[in-house]
Amino acid sequence: MDAHHPRRDLFHRLILLILLAVGSPSVYAESWSEETHRLHTGDFNGDGYLDLFWQAMEPGVPNAVIPGLGDGTFGDPLQTWGDGSFGIPWSELASDVLTGDLNGDGRSDLFVREKASGRHWVLVAGPNGRFGDEDEDRLTAYGPDHLGLAWRARDSRLHVGRFDDRSGEDLLLQPRHAGQPVAVVPGSASGRLAEEGLLTWSSTHLGWNWTEPYHNILVGDFDGQSGDDLLLQARWLHAVVPAERPGGSGYRSHSLLPADAHALFPNDGDGIPGP
Repeated sequence: MDAHHPRRDLFHRLILLILLAVGSPSVYAESWSEETHRLHTGDFNGDGYLDLFWQAMEPGVPNAVIPGLGDGTFGDPLQTWGDGSFGIPWSELASDVLTGDLNGDGRSDLFVREKASGRHWVLVAGPNGRFGDEDEDRLTAYGPDHLGLAWRARDSRLHVGRFDDRSGEDLLLQPRHAGQPVAVVPGSASGRLAEEGLLTWSSTHLGWNWTEPYHNILVGDFDGQSGDDLLLQARWLHAVVPAERPGGSGYRSHSLLPADAHALFPNDGDGIPGP
């Protein structure tokens, strides 16, 4: 039996690492573990296949846009960047990232919210699925007091959905504290968050507690019509709140549990759930 040689073992391990690095696609150069990256889905290059945005969990780990190839596999990164690129703190420790087609061009964009300060950014995807390097207008920065809303992570939870008749998606801010409004902030063709079309309603609207400690909000097309609806999930009741339908029948909501509780949210014409 051969004797154990630490130097020989180290040499073999180095050779194995080199072979793995040379023989593996660059997409696998970084760890897929949730310890290093949070994964977000979106069609960033508009080819009809879902891609991935790798958000670093901590500074010092690269972020990346990974294209989906449509066959269950992924290609080489379309773009990588480090923390602080574009003037943005990218790590999950510092910022929330959401994906959605905010300008309606068929490609998913990035929305980044710095948790502590509430500063936020919209990065519009270019035709090749890259961000920030084709046109300065594709990156827009906003201060923490933008539109007079509570943008800090301790004050609001963020959602993305289609809440109007535009082709693009919008942001919904769900308050974490009583006294703060629920707000739908529309996107626009330029990718900028538009003040025109901003909708707000009270966190106690219609007697429901819309704050995050009392209800989760799930966004989706639950009634099979155009536009996304809101599902309020509470400890003891649920209510489906369809979005405004231009020319449609409006809000038809109902509670599921318990049997003796119910809520009806008809459309009152302004896009805000009405009595």
